[in-house]
Amino acid sequence: MNQNSSLAESFNLSHWVTRVGAFELRILQRKQLLQESWSRAG
Repeated sequence: MNQNSSLAESFNLSHWVTRVGAFELRILQRKQLLQESWSRAG
């Protein structure tokens, strides 16, 4: 494996980590909103 491909791979990985992190954050926020609406209804 040469230096260039490993560099591109690590960049790709960090890119995916940021995307997945943003996705997880959105899911967590949605869960929190659901819990708030449930506690208000119940």
